[in-house]
Amino acid sequence: MRRVLSALAGFILLVVAVSPALVHPATSETRGALPLYAVVQYPLPAGSTGPSQITSDHSGRIWFVEQGSNQIGRYDPSSKSFSEFQIPTQNALPEGIAVDPAGEVWFAELTPDGLGVLSPANGTIKEITIPPAPDGIGCGPIGVTPQGNGSIWVTCEFSNQIDEYVPSLGILKQFDLPVAFSAPLQVLFDRSGNFWFTAADSGMLGYATASKLRPGTTDGIQEFAPLNSTYVSTIENPLLPGGKVMTSLAVPSGIAFSPDGGSLWVSEHGAGSFDRYDIGSKTLTKYFTTTPSSSLYTQSLPNGIAVDSSGFVWVAEHYGNRVAEFDPATGTMEEYPVPCCTDEIAGTLYLATGTNGTVWFTEYFGNAIGELTPVGTAAPFDIALLPGAVTLGTSGTAAVTLSVSATAGRVGTLSLGAEGVSREGELANLTATFDPRTLGPGFTGGTATLSLSSSGLAPGVYYITVAATSTTGLISSAVLEVTVSQGFQSLWAVAVCVIALVALALVAASHRGKFRRKRHGTSVLQKRSVMPVIRQESEEGMQREAPSLR
Repeated sequence: MRRVLSALAGFILLVVAVSPALVHPATSETRGALPLYAVVQYPLPAGSTGPSQITSDHSGRIWFVEQGSNQIGRYDPSSKSFSEFQIPTQNALPEGIAVDPAGEVWFAELTPDGLGVLSPANGTIKEITIPPAPDGIGCGPIGVTPQGNGSIWVTCEFSNQIDEYVPSLGILKQFDLPVAFSAPLQVLFDRSGNFWFTAADSGMLGYATASKLRPGTTDGIQEFAPLNSTYVSTIENPLLPGGKVMTSLAVPSGIAFSPDGGSLWVSEHGAGSFDRYDIGSKTLTKYFTTTPSSSLYTQSLPNGIAVDSSGFVWVAEHYGNRVAEFDPATGTMEEYPVPCCTDEIAGTLYLATGTNGTVWFTEYFGNAIGELTPVGTAAPFDIALLPGAVTLGTSGTAAVTLSVSATAGRVGTLSLGAEGVSREGELANLTATFDPRTLGPGFTGGTATLSLSSSGLAPGVYYITVAATSTTGLISSAVLEVTVSQGFQSLWAVAVCVIALVALALVAASHRGKFRRKRHGTSVLQKRSVMPVIRQESEEGMQREAPSLR
């Protein structure tokens, strides 16, 4: 009996020792090494307003639409001069803009359901009318994408179509989408000549096989909702089977390829996150920007997205009033604040990569365009996480060391923070405590401790953005991979079951001893009637513990 109890106590101590949290080896370190960029702003000419979508041509000139002043704008970095071209149709509300291989500039006109083309050689603009869908609903053109073969593709947000215009033939083909109320926004061609697109209102991505497309049908087009089990929400759609769709995307807007073409980067204009969709494995990984500094806005609403030649991902934060630079290889991110006006935010809706490593963006409310230009030095501060990944139970704890390096005189005070559990980026069911919470002023380097405590956090993999925000406005962050496992609770359940079984066995042994001592005074029927009761108790005990074992 003593040996049994001693072994049982040892097992209990073993369980207690390993159950709270399991931390990956301290070799998984994340280090910030992103180059530093300077923000340069160029106010539009007097009277020009509402710059929205933006692109660059092969000469490095920047083209953008001006919704407020109904113009197409051009900025030449070499001469530092603006040129503007008036759109013939009044109040056309220009949207998407792109430059084709021949250098012609194409743009969408939302109000008249039109497509425009500007010839830079002579400044003339030609407008093409996009007919409504068979049900009479107008196109609502938003995105414009030139194809290598000369075709121009237009996304129709209202009529739920994607159209192809063939300039050489002057014809337009309309292709229907299989999911109602999709609201396609942007088309992106792959190396095979097929294309992907974002469907904002259905929370989906789409893929079209060019050889199977048939005008007036949905042939060759498929739409799907990528799922990350950690972040799933429901969108009501009465025209779908079951009347709803489960998705992990909140208003997917911009879309861009990774340099190898194996992944899609997608912005979510209904949240504070952007995503990497791995085409081969069909997996979705979600990353979070930091919360806007203004109390008027709770989410950054990423919109425009681009990937540069180095593989860095650039994100325009509409409400965040920042432009983010993210390195997928290291999980580090820099966020650059955009100085603006008294309206709190500049309206950084769209961006595009330029020449010489530059990134250009529009300021819708600031009536300016901006340039992020590399300055040739490292950021004034960065953070590293050690370890870069932790595992804990649905209720457990873990600790991470933050190593912070800074350049004296260039930082000010640093405030530490974290986000990225809920769809909105809040730390729901997870507490993050920093010691110390702030660093500086005059801080040049050192460490801080991040303590994580989960309470009822659903199992899954979360990518937590751990950020250091300077009083200068610059934000440097690193991504912490947090795996929440049900296994820790299962281990406790197994322990309880084993303890219960051992206890029952001890009770059974005790009863058998009594039987032996009272053999002459107990009938065979009485002896048999005891053991089924013991087995029944054992089965009930297992049944009570079974749910936590699943």
